[in-house]
Amino acid sequence: ASPPRASWAPPYRRSGPPAAVAFGSFGGGAVTVAAMADAAYATYGKFSGATHEGMRHGPGKYTWSNGFYSYDGEWSAGFMHGQGKLSLADGSSYEGAFAHGEMTGAGLRRFADGGSYSGQFVDGELHGQGTYIGATGEQYEGGYERNRRHGQGTLVTPAGDRYIGSFAAHRRSGEGAVRTAAGDEYAGEWRDNAEHGVGRMAWAGGEVYSGAWREGVPNG
Repeated sequence: ASPPRASWAPPYRRSGPPAAVAFGSFGGGAVTVAAMADAAYATYGKFSGATHEGMRHGPGKYTWSNGFYSYDGEWSAGFMHGQGKLSLADGSSYEGAFAHGEMTGAGLRRFADGGSYSGQFVDGELHGQGTYIGATGEQYEGGYERNRRHGQGTLVTPAGDRYIGSFAAHRRSGEGAVRTAAGDEYAGEWRDNAEHGVGRMAWAGGEVYSGAWREGVPNG
Protein backbone atom coordinates (compact mmCIF):
# COMPACT_ATOMS: atom_id res chain seq x y z
CA ALA A 1 0.00 0.00 0.00
CA SER A 2 1.13 3.54 -0.68
CA PRO A 3 1.85 5.85 2.25
CA PRO A 4 -1.25 7.96 2.95
CA ARG A 5 -1.18 11.42 1.38
CA ALA A 6 -4.64 12.91 1.91
CA SER A 7 -3.74 14.68 5.14
CA TRP A 8 -0.79 16.35 3.41
CA ALA A 9 -2.59 17.56 0.33
CA PRO A 10 -3.18 21.27 1.15
CA PRO A 11 -0.47 23.63 -0.17
CA TYR A 12 1.25 24.34 3.14
CA ARG A 13 3.96 26.41 1.46
CA ARG A 14 1.69 28.86 -0.33
CA SER A 15 -1.01 29.29 2.34
CA GLY A 16 1.13 31.80 4.23
CA PRO A 17 2.05 35.39 3.36
CA PRO A 18 4.19 36.07 0.29
CA ALA A 19 7.90 35.82 1.02
CA ALA A 20 8.43 39.49 0.22
CA VAL A 21 5.81 40.78 2.68
CA ALA A 22 7.58 42.48 5.57
CA PHE A 23 6.74 41.66 9.17
CA GLY A 24 7.48 45.22 10.26
CA SER A 25 10.11 47.93 9.99
CA PHE A 26 13.35 46.48 11.24
CA GLY A 27 15.73 48.72 9.31
CA GLY A 28 19.31 48.18 8.26
CA GLY A 29 18.63 44.87 6.56
CA ALA A 30 20.39 42.94 9.33
CA VAL A 31 18.96 40.10 11.40
CA THR A 32 17.94 41.85 14.58
CA VAL A 33 17.24 40.52 18.05
CA ALA A 34 14.36 42.98 18.19
CA ALA A 35 12.75 41.01 15.40
CA MET A 36 12.47 38.00 17.69
CA ALA A 37 8.93 39.00 18.56
CA ASP A 38 5.46 37.89 17.56
CA ALA A 39 4.20 39.17 14.24
CA ALA A 40 0.53 38.39 13.85
CA TYR A 41 -1.46 38.80 10.63
CA ALA A 42 -5.23 38.41 10.74
CA THR A 43 -5.17 37.08 7.18
CA TYR A 44 -2.03 34.96 7.08
CA GLY A 45 -1.03 33.64 10.49
CA LYS A 46 1.49 34.21 13.23
CA PHE A 47 5.29 34.34 13.08
CA SER A 48 7.86 34.60 15.85
CA GLY A 49 11.51 34.65 14.89
CA ALA A 50 14.34 36.31 13.02
CA THR A 51 14.02 38.41 9.89
CA HIS A 52 16.28 39.89 7.26
CA GLU A 53 15.19 42.79 5.07
CA GLY A 54 11.63 42.24 6.22
CA MET A 55 11.57 38.53 5.36
CA ARG A 56 11.63 35.48 7.60
CA HIS A 57 15.29 34.55 7.77
CA GLY A 58 17.01 32.44 10.44
CA PRO A 59 15.28 30.48 13.21
CA GLY A 60 11.57 31.04 13.68
CA LYS A 61 8.13 29.56 14.21
CA TYR A 62 5.15 30.17 11.96
CA THR A 63 1.56 29.04 12.49
CA TRP A 64 -0.88 29.28 9.59
CA SER A 65 -4.10 31.22 10.14
CA ASN A 66 -6.23 28.06 9.90
CA GLY A 67 -4.26 26.57 12.81
CA PHE A 68 -3.76 23.30 10.95
CA TYR A 69 -0.09 23.82 10.02
CA SER A 70 2.82 24.92 12.19
CA TYR A 71 6.49 25.12 11.25
CA ASP A 72 9.40 25.55 13.67
CA GLY A 73 12.87 25.73 12.19
CA GLU A 74 15.18 27.55 9.82
CA TRP A 75 14.12 30.09 7.21
CA SER A 76 15.84 31.75 4.26
CA ALA A 77 14.46 34.69 2.27
CA GLY A 78 10.95 33.97 3.51
CA PHE A 79 10.95 30.24 2.79
CA MET A 80 11.33 27.17 5.02
CA HIS A 81 14.95 26.29 4.31
CA GLY A 82 17.36 24.17 6.35
CA GLN A 83 16.35 21.97 9.26
CA GLY A 84 12.88 22.20 10.71
CA LYS A 85 9.66 20.49 11.75
CA LEU A 86 6.30 20.89 10.07
CA SER A 87 3.40 19.73 12.26
CA LEU A 88 -0.24 19.18 11.29
CA ALA A 89 -3.26 19.27 13.56
CA ASP A 90 -4.19 15.68 12.65
CA GLY A 91 -1.05 14.45 14.43
CA SER A 92 1.11 13.92 11.35
CA SER A 93 4.43 15.69 10.90
CA TYR A 94 7.66 16.00 8.95
CA GLU A 95 11.01 16.65 10.58
CA GLY A 96 14.16 17.10 8.57
CA ALA A 97 15.57 19.09 5.66
CA PHE A 98 13.75 21.77 3.68
CA ALA A 99 14.85 23.56 0.52
CA HIS A 100 13.11 26.68 -0.79
CA GLY A 101 9.86 25.86 0.99
CA GLU A 102 9.70 22.16 0.09
CA MET A 103 10.53 18.98 2.00
CA THR A 104 13.78 18.07 0.24
CA GLY A 105 16.67 16.03 1.66
CA ALA A 106 16.69 13.56 4.55
CA GLY A 107 13.75 13.53 6.89
CA LEU A 108 11.23 11.64 9.01
CA ARG A 109 7.58 11.71 8.04
CA ARG A 110 4.98 10.51 10.57
CA PHE A 111 1.49 9.84 9.21
CA ALA A 112 -1.79 10.41 10.99
CA ASP A 113 -2.62 6.69 10.92
CA GLY A 114 0.55 5.79 12.86
CA GLY A 115 2.78 4.82 9.95
CA SER A 116 6.13 6.45 9.25
CA TYR A 117 8.77 6.96 6.57
CA SER A 118 12.41 7.77 7.18
CA GLY A 119 14.62 8.58 4.24
CA GLN A 120 15.04 10.89 1.28
CA PHE A 121 12.53 13.41 -0.07
CA VAL A 122 12.36 15.61 -3.16
CA ASP A 123 9.76 18.40 -3.37
CA GLY A 124 7.64 16.83 -0.65
CA GLU A 125 7.59 13.35 -2.18
CA LEU A 126 9.28 10.11 -1.13
CA HIS A 127 12.18 9.92 -3.57
CA GLY A 128 15.48 8.08 -3.11
CA GLN A 129 16.29 5.54 -0.41
CA GLY A 130 14.06 5.12 2.60
CA THR A 131 12.21 2.91 5.06
CA TYR A 132 8.43 2.83 5.34
CA ILE A 133 6.66 1.21 8.29
CA GLY A 134 2.89 1.05 7.87
CA ALA A 135 0.30 1.12 10.61
CA THR A 136 -0.87 -2.35 9.49
CA GLY A 137 2.61 -3.84 9.93
CA GLU A 138 3.79 -3.61 6.33
CA GLN A 139 7.47 -2.71 6.06
CA TYR A 140 9.52 -1.66 3.06
CA GLU A 141 13.15 -0.65 2.79
CA GLY A 142 14.64 0.39 -0.52
CA GLY A 143 14.26 2.76 -3.43
CA TYR A 144 11.45 5.22 -4.11
CA GLU A 145 10.57 7.32 -7.12
CA ARG A 146 7.85 9.98 -6.75
CA ASN A 147 6.14 8.24 -3.81
CA ARG A 148 6.30 4.79 -5.40
CA ARG A 149 8.55 1.85 -4.64
CA HIS A 150 11.10 1.70 -7.45
CA GLY A 151 14.43 -0.06 -7.82
CA GLN A 152 15.80 -2.59 -5.36
CA GLY A 153 14.04 -3.15 -2.07
CA THR A 154 12.77 -5.50 0.61
CA LEU A 155 9.04 -5.77 1.35
CA VAL A 156 7.51 -7.56 4.32
CA THR A 157 3.71 -7.83 4.22
CA PRO A 158 1.41 -7.85 7.27
CA ALA A 159 0.86 -11.58 6.59
CA GLY A 160 4.60 -12.23 6.94
CA ASP A 161 5.58 -12.75 3.28
CA ARG A 162 9.06 -11.41 2.52
CA TYR A 163 10.09 -10.26 -0.95
CA ILE A 164 13.60 -9.13 -1.92
CA GLY A 165 14.18 -7.80 -5.39
CA SER A 166 13.21 -5.28 -8.01
CA PHE A 167 10.24 -2.88 -8.05
CA ALA A 168 8.82 -0.65 -10.78
CA ALA A 169 5.97 1.84 -10.32
CA HIS A 170 5.20 0.45 -6.84
CA ARG A 171 4.92 -3.15 -8.07
CA ARG A 172 7.18 -6.18 -7.92
CA SER A 173 8.68 -6.24 -11.41
CA GLY A 174 11.97 -7.67 -12.64
CA GLU A 175 14.10 -10.15 -10.74
CA GLY A 176 13.09 -11.06 -7.20
CA ALA A 177 12.56 -13.76 -4.61
CA VAL A 178 9.77 -14.29 -2.10
CA ARG A 179 9.26 -16.55 0.88
CA THR A 180 5.68 -16.68 2.07
CA ALA A 181 4.51 -17.13 5.65
CA ALA A 182 3.28 -20.58 4.59
CA GLY A 183 6.81 -21.59 3.55
CA ASP A 184 6.50 -21.41 -0.24
CA GLU A 185 9.56 -20.00 -2.03
CA TYR A 186 9.82 -18.48 -5.49
CA ALA A 187 12.84 -16.96 -7.21
CA GLY A 188 12.77 -15.56 -10.70
CA GLU A 189 11.07 -12.98 -12.85
CA TRP A 190 8.07 -10.81 -11.95
CA ARG A 191 5.71 -8.43 -13.68
CA ASP A 192 2.97 -6.32 -12.06
CA ASN A 193 3.20 -8.14 -8.71
CA ALA A 194 2.92 -11.62 -10.26
CA GLU A 195 5.36 -14.35 -11.19
CA HIS A 196 5.93 -13.81 -14.89
CA GLY A 197 8.80 -15.04 -17.02
CA VAL A 198 11.22 -17.72 -15.89
CA GLY A 199 11.38 -18.83 -12.28
CA ARG A 200 11.47 -21.63 -9.76
CA MET A 201 8.78 -22.31 -7.15
CA ALA A 202 9.25 -24.69 -4.24
CA TRP A 203 6.01 -25.21 -2.37
CA ALA A 204 6.02 -25.98 1.35
CA GLY A 205 4.43 -29.36 0.62
CA GLY A 206 7.49 -30.48 -1.36
CA GLU A 207 6.37 -29.90 -4.96
CA VAL A 208 8.82 -28.00 -7.17
CA TYR A 209 8.33 -26.33 -10.53
CA SER A 210 11.03 -24.63 -12.58
CA GLY A 211 10.22 -23.00 -15.88
CA ALA A 212 8.00 -20.42 -17.51
CA TRP A 213 5.32 -18.42 -15.68
CA ARG A 214 2.52 -16.22 -16.95
CA GLU A 215 0.65 -13.82 -14.65
CA GLY A 216 1.31 -15.92 -11.56
CA VAL A 217 0.56 -19.31 -13.11
CA PRO A 218 3.02 -21.99 -14.35
CA ASN A 219 3.08 -21.85 -18.16
CA GLY A 220 5.22 -24.70 -19.32
